[in-house]
Amino acid sequence: MKRVLVCIAAVTVFLFSGIAYSEDSKQKPNVNLDEIVVKDKRVRDFVEIDVKAPTTQEIIPKEMINTLLNEAQTGSYKALEMLPSTNVQTGDAYGLALGKTLRLRGAFQGDEFLRNIEGLPVSSHGGGGDFIDFENIESINVYRGAMPVVRSFGVRNMTGGMDLLILWPKDKMGATLKQSVGSYNFTRTYARVDTGNLPTNTKIFGSFSTTSADKWRGKGGQPENRYNFEMGLSQKLGENAKFEIFGVYHELNQHDFRALTYEQASRLSVWGKYDYTRTLTGNPAVDQHYYDFTRQSYKDTMFLANIEAKLPGNSKLTIKPYYWQNVGYRYIGGGNGYRWLATQPQQYGFTGQYDFSIKPVNLSVGYWYQAMVDGLPPPLAQKRYTLNPTTAGNRSVTFAGWSSLRKVDNRNYHAPYIAADTTWGKTTFTGSLKYTYQQDPSQTFYKTAGLPDVSYDRVFDYNPAVDPEMKIRRRVWRFWEPSFSINHAFDKNMTAYFAYGTGYQFNSWNGQATVYSNNKAKFQAAGISFDQLWNQLKPERLDNFDLGFRYKGKIFSIAPTIYYSLDKNKVVTVYDAAVGAPYLQSGADATSYGAELEVTIQPPMPVPGDLMIYLSGSYNSYEFDDNIRNASNNTVRCKGKQIPDTPKYMGKLGVTYSYKGFSITPMLRYLGERYGDVENEKKIDAYEVLDLHMSYNTGKVSMFEDIKFTLSLINLLDKQYIGLVNTSDFTLSNSTSYYPGAPFTMMGGVTMKF
Repeated sequence: MKRVLVCIAAVTVFLFSGIAYSEDSKQKPNVNLDEIVVKDKRVRDFVEIDVKAPTTQEIIPKEMINTLLNEAQTGSYKALEMLPSTNVQTGDAYGLALGKTLRLRGAFQGDEFLRNIEGLPVSSHGGGGDFIDFENIESINVYRGAMPVVRSFGVRNMTGGMDLLILWPKDKMGATLKQSVGSYNFTRTYARVDTGNLPTNTKIFGSFSTTSADKWRGKGGQPENRYNFEMGLSQKLGENAKFEIFGVYHELNQHDFRALTYEQASRLSVWGKYDYTRTLTGNPAVDQHYYDFTRQSYKDTMFLANIEAKLPGNSKLTIKPYYWQNVGYRYIGGGNGYRWLATQPQQYGFTGQYDFSIKPVNLSVGYWYQAMVDGLPPPLAQKRYTLNPTTAGNRSVTFAGWSSLRKVDNRNYHAPYIAADTTWGKTTFTGSLKYTYQQDPSQTFYKTAGLPDVSYDRVFDYNPAVDPEMKIRRRVWRFWEPSFSINHAFDKNMTAYFAYGTGYQFNSWNGQATVYSNNKAKFQAAGISFDQLWNQLKPERLDNFDLGFRYKGKIFSIAPTIYYSLDKNKVVTVYDAAVGAPYLQSGADATSYGAELEVTIQPPMPVPGDLMIYLSGSYNSYEFDDNIRNASNNTVRCKGKQIPDTPKYMGKLGVTYSYKGFSITPMLRYLGERYGDVENEKKIDAYEVLDLHMSYNTGKVSMFEDIKFTLSLINLLDKQYIGLVNTSDFTLSNSTSYYPGAPFTMMGGVTMKF
C-alpha cells in the first residue's frame, strides 16, 4: 500500500507541476505553447513498419528509444523490448548491468548480438558492453531472420541484428543538458554541444555523461561509475564528397549480482534479494563471496569514419574504416579466494562499397575486412588469490599463482560481396552473395608454475615455458552466404514478401581451454586430448526463411510474419559424466519455426489528444533434431526438447496518449514459461511486467528551445520474477544461473535544449 501511495503521489506531483507550469506560462509573453508541434508522425510510433523493406525489418524511432532506454540511455537491448520474438533480459531496471542477454526467435545471443553502428561491427563483441550514449543515436534498424548483406558484417548474424544510426552534428548551433535521478541512488548527467554549420562547411558535436547507481540487491555499484565522452564531425568536401568521424571514450566500473540456483529461483519470496556478503568476517569460506571480490572494470576507445564520394554516371564510392580497443579486468570470487582475469582485445577493419546502375538493375560491390587482436573470450590470463584467516573486517590475501596464460594471433575476416535489386512492375527482386573467408587464430598456452604476481605484459619477461598439450593451430573457414527476397506491392501501403538468407556464428568457444586446463587430469584419464576437444568445434550456420505481409494505413497497420530456420553445427555445452565437467561441442542440429504479429492503431479520438496503440505477439518453437553424443560417447537424449530459456509465447502491449505536450505511456510485457535445462524439467514460471512512462514538453521557453520533464515507473506492480537466465542453448549440468528481475523502480529527469 505504501508503494502505491508513493506512485500516486509522484504521478500527481508530475502532472500538477506540468499543469501549473503551463498555466503560469500563459501569463508570460516569452512562452509560446503553440510551438509544440509534431513535425513527423513517426515520433509517436512505437515501431515504424517499413513496407518497402525486402526482409523482416523495423525501425525504432528516436522518441521510442528515449522511452525504452529510460533515464539511463544505454543498454541497447532494451530498445527491442516491445518487438515480437525478442526476449530481453537484464539484471537491473536501468539496463546498465553487464551480462544482459537477448534471445531472438529463441536463439541465444548473450552479449554478442550483432549490434553494429552505421553498419560497422564495433559494438557487438565482448568488452565493456554498451559504450554508447543513446542521446547520440537517431534511430535503430532491427532485422529478424535474413539480413541485407551490407548490414550483416560481424562475428555473428545468426537470426538478425541491429544497426544504430548516429545523430550526427546538427546544422544549427545548440546545446542539450540532461539531469536524471532514480531509485537506488541512480544519478546521471549528460551534456551535448553542437557547433552548427561553420563557415568551412564543418559541423562538430561533443558530449559527456557520468552515471552511477547502487545495486538493487546487495552492496556495490551497478555501475559504481560510468564515464562517457563522444564526438562527431561532418565535413563537406566540395559538392560531391563528405567526410564524417565519430569517436567514443568509455570507462565503466561495476559490481556483479550473485546468481541463484534453480532451487533458490523457485522460492523468490525467500531468496529474491540474496546477494554477495556485505562485510568481511575473516573466514575465507565465507569471504570468498564478499561483494568486492566479484566486479569488473573496463575502458573502451572507438572510432569510425564515413567517406562518401559521388562519381560520374550517378555512382557512389563509400569507405568506412573503424577501430575499437578494450582494456579491462574482472574479479570472480570462489575457491576460498578470488580470480583475476585480464582482457585487452582490439578490433579494426573497413568496408568499401561502390554503388552503380546498369538499368534496370541497381548494383553494389564491396569488401569487408576485419582483424581481431587478443579477441575475447576466454581471457588472456587468470591469476588466483587465496584469502587467509584473519580478524573480522580485515583482508589478508596471498598470491596463489597463475591459473592460465596465453597469447593469441589475429582473427581475420575477409568478405567480398555483391548485391543487386530490380523492379518489374510492382515486384522488387533483391539478391546478394558474400564470400566469407575467416582465419581462426593460433593460440599458445604457457606453463604457469613459479611465475610471479606481475602484469600480463611483464610476465613474459620471466620466459614462461610453452605448454605443448595446449597448442591451438590456425584454422581457415570458407563459405558462401547467398540471400534473396521478393517483395510485391499491392499498392504503396500494402506489400508481401518472401526472404531467404544464411547466418553464421563464429562462437567465442568460451571456456573450452579453461575447462580443459582446470580438469586436465580428468580429461586425460578419460582418453580425451585438448586437440580432440578443440578440433571438433565448427562455425554454426543457419538458413532463415521468412514470409511476411505489411500494411500501413493512417489509422491501422499490421505486419504478420511466419518463419522457418535450420540450425547446423549448433554449439552446445555438454556435461560429460565420464569426465565430470561440461564442455563445448558443435555436433548438434536444431529447427526453429514460429509466427510473429505487430499491430499499430491510431484511432480517431472523441476527445482532444492523440492515441497510439501497439501490440506484438509471437509463437516460437526451437527444438533439437536428434539426441547428442558427447566426447566419451555417452548419449544425451534431447530430441524434440525446447531449447532452454526459450518461451513459446510472448506478448507486448503499449499505449501512448498525448495532448498539448503531455504524454503517458503504459507498457505491458508477457513472457511465457520456459526451462533452465534441455530436459525441460526445471520450469521457470511465466510472468508479466507493467511499466509506466510519462513526459511533458514545454516547447520554447525564453532562451530554451524546449524543456522536457520525464517520469518512469518500472515494474509498477512490483512483480517478483526470474528476469535473466544465464545458460547456453544446451546444458545438463547445474551450471545454469538465475537472476531475479528488478523490483519497482522510479526514475525521472529534466532535459533542456538551448
